[in-house]
Amino acid sequence: MSHLIGTAGHVDHGKTTLIRALTGIDADRLPEEKLRGMTIDIGFAYIELPGIGRVSIVDVPGHERFIRNMLVGALGVDVALLCVAADEGVKPQTREHFQILEMLPVDRMVVALTRSDLADEDTRELAGLEVAELLEGTRFMGAPMVVVSTVTGEGIAELKQKLAESLVHSGGGSKGPWYLPIDRTFTVKGQGCVVTGTLALGSVKNGDPAVLSPGGREVRVRAVHVHGEPADSADFGKRVALNLGGIKLADLHRGQVVGAPGAVFDTDILDASVRWIAPVKHSQRVRLSIGAVEAIGRVFLSDAQPEIAQIRLESVIACAREQPLILRQYSPPILLGGGKVTIPQARKRRKNEAILGQGTKTINNNDSTPHGQDSNSPLPPTVDPLPRHEAQGSSPAQHPLSDSITALLSQAPNGLPTEEICRLTSRTAQELGMTLEQLSRDGQALGLGGLWLSLEAFEAARSRFLEALSAIHEEQPTKLWQPREAALRKAELKWTGKPLERFLSALAARGDLRVEGTMVKRSDFKVRLSDKQRAFLDRVVATLDSGGINSGSSRDLARALTVPPQAIEEILKLGFEAGEIVRLPDGIYYSASQIQVVKETISKLFGAAAFSAGEFRDKTGTSRKYAIPILEHLDSVGFTLRTGDTRVVRR
Repeated sequence: MSHLIGTAGHVDHGKTTLIRALTGIDADRLPEEKLRGMTIDIGFAYIELPGIGRVSIVDVPGHERFIRNMLVGALGVDVALLCVAADEGVKPQTREHFQILEMLPVDRMVVALTRSDLADEDTRELAGLEVAELLEGTRFMGAPMVVVSTVTGEGIAELKQKLAESLVHSGGGSKGPWYLPIDRTFTVKGQGCVVTGTLALGSVKNGDPAVLSPGGREVRVRAVHVHGEPADSADFGKRVALNLGGIKLADLHRGQVVGAPGAVFDTDILDASVRWIAPVKHSQRVRLSIGAVEAIGRVFLSDAQPEIAQIRLESVIACAREQPLILRQYSPPILLGGGKVTIPQARKRRKNEAILGQGTKTINNNDSTPHGQDSNSPLPPTVDPLPRHEAQGSSPAQHPLSDSITALLSQAPNGLPTEEICRLTSRTAQELGMTLEQLSRDGQALGLGGLWLSLEAFEAARSRFLEALSAIHEEQPTKLWQPREAALRKAELKWTGKPLERFLSALAARGDLRVEGTMVKRSDFKVRLSDKQRAFLDRVVATLDSGGINSGSSRDLARALTVPPQAIEEILKLGFEAGEIVRLPDGIYYSASQIQVVKETISKLFGAAAFSAGEFRDKTGTSRKYAIPILEHLDSVGFTLRTGDTRVVRR
């Protein structure tokens, strides 16, 4: 398991000198840093700790002008080494660095009271009291404090021991697809481009395919170095140098991210769970520090979930789900808050809009309500942020991801497309495939042509659709078929394409519905006629019945009943929809009772014997005009089975 120690503290409080005393390595690498005697950019070293082994150390600038570089170094730290000069005590940048560490998922802290050789006992004690007051009421309260001097060597061995003990109890690494925020780029003669950074997640090894983001350019990891030495692989938390193939130095810069395919996402809008420590306004311009990049954007608050902020950026960056971030005011750049990314590729939303797939838990137990928000306002059902480190070896349905997807679907009455689930969970469709399939097999989710619903949502949609269709049938009782769009609108369902087709097919398979093209009807619905229509249809049926097997056309019926042909057409249509009239090709109509008589006649004449159309025509005294349409209709309804030129009655 890899770890990262990061220094923090006021400028000139001895951070770099202490690292040199602990490791023998000078973390000031820039000529300007050596000339000015202060750290400007982040520096790196490593230390051998008892019981732990080799651990990376990141040295960050203390000066307020270089706070951006401090943030690059602080992101991803497991144990913070807070340096406070014993002869000066807590200073402004000490407090600012400490606030930043509070905003980040730093597990542990060790305090070094540096320059103890310059302070007497009273001054040392006063500095210790100031530090204790600073830590009071925070998760770092009670952190071990060691008095050290790089001049006399006092406390150096004890400090190493305290760091080792803190690392034993720290959270350690996380599993998941690896990614590395790039903080340095350069070339090595004969090897090509090299990028460095702290591995933020997972494990990288030689030969791994990788993607450079933003932009999604494919590259390859040609070699891995850890602490300047070649390695086959590197784990989370290590300071890593990667030799990349397939890229030029001109295409690399600090702030990019290199990682496994699907590990990070290009975005200019992200949602984050944030703990605010200063007043913030809706649409306020801010500075976002994430990974090794600082980006400018605006923060948009949520009335529904005050701890969730949406950051809309002025440029595209790369980020990962659950990646730590810091927000500062645009000018002056004072600290506003910090937290984690919940949705890397978010969609614009209104201030009063409920946020799907967001958690209600804040980064820690301190005050989580932004300035101006009502902490007592009711919150809608929510979903905790989705982890990227599911347990290995268990079935997909047992993963936290499965629970999170079902929770997401429970909030989506109209379902979620696969691509939306991918966005909300920060996964690719390939990564989600097995989990969604397992949820479907386990009966926890239902897929409708790329749209996923909870079973409760499907049943609710089914009820709404059938109720809407019933209402339409009530409004138009003489019309058998209705456009499916009319029922969808009434049910407030907005599905189209494959999801709609699959939904209607599912209802038809359950026996709820009959579907013909784009027209639908409830299976149990029958048209209802007025008294006048009923009487007219009865006259038409009686006339058809009187014709025997030789029925007539609509014109024949109009002449026989001395009514306009249009009236006959209308009543025949109603009779057909009511199931009392059978319509055959070429404008031939029979009553349902006539067809029943024909069936009985065929059974009586031929029994189980095969017969031809000619034999049927001759024995019933009809003509080919009526014989062929009748027999084809009987085939279609399954009464007869045609084989070549003959038919038999099905039994």
